[in-house]
Amino acid sequence: MTSLDRVVHRIVGVVTHKDVDLLALFGCALLLVVSDLWGQNWVSALFAGTLAAFAFSMIRLRHDVGVMNASRSGLSSIFLDRTPTDVIDSITVARDLFLVGVSLDRTLRNAYTPIEGFLANGGTLRVLVVDPRSDWSIRIADRRAYQEHGLQQRRNHIEASIAAFLELRQRTRGKLDIRVTDDPLTFGATMIDGQDLTAATRIVVQHYSFKKREASEPNPVFVVRPADQKWFTDFREELENLWRSSTPWGP
Repeated sequence: MTSLDRVVHRIVGVVTHKDVDLLALFGCALLLVVSDLWGQNWVSALFAGTLAAFAFSMIRLRHDVGVMNASRSGLSSIFLDRTPTDVIDSITVARDLFLVGVSLDRTLRNAYTPIEGFLANGGTLRVLVVDPRSDWSIRIADRRAYQEHGLQQRRNHIEASIAAFLELRQRTRGKLDIRVTDDPLTFGATMIDGQDLTAATRIVVQHYSFKKREASEPNPVFVVRPADQKWFTDFREELENLWRSSTPWGP
């Protein structure tokens, strides 16, 4: 490689560097600091110094995020150990919401207020839980847990959740449908804007581990979006099939 080739290669490397925008901002800010200090423009120098500090902090932030992303490889880049924190934020701006789980008691604890606001704002909510009248389904679902609660206590959890959702519907006068299934369910799911796709559309799937000793919530967790094409279509179809095969809850 000639000297000219090396120079060109180095220039291309600098121009295409992922932080070139922030590096340029940082460099220009430093030049402004020096210029303003030379001219004794203290206010302008302070502003330029603040701008340089901001650019430097953003470069460090990008580096830290890159290190975090690089550390996730293989299945760890797909499966999570907990539900993404922005899911609850997405609920507040969603148009339709579909919740699936054995009892959804954890969902009610973690997202009661956002769900209440969602219903009050005119959102459409569908809820699917295990049928508390199906002894077989409840026993199977309870047996999967590390700490088995027993038939009656597990049934009480489901009935309490149904009562909470009914109370939400009455208080908000919201659009909420509840159905029950005799499938014991080996996963929970949250589908956000699955009917008419929006920027918030996603399906969050939580695997119910068998006898896992330590789990603050069902995991692993993974998220599928419309960009995942076939996988999003397949999971949405499965959830809709569960809904169609379930029984409306009522007296």
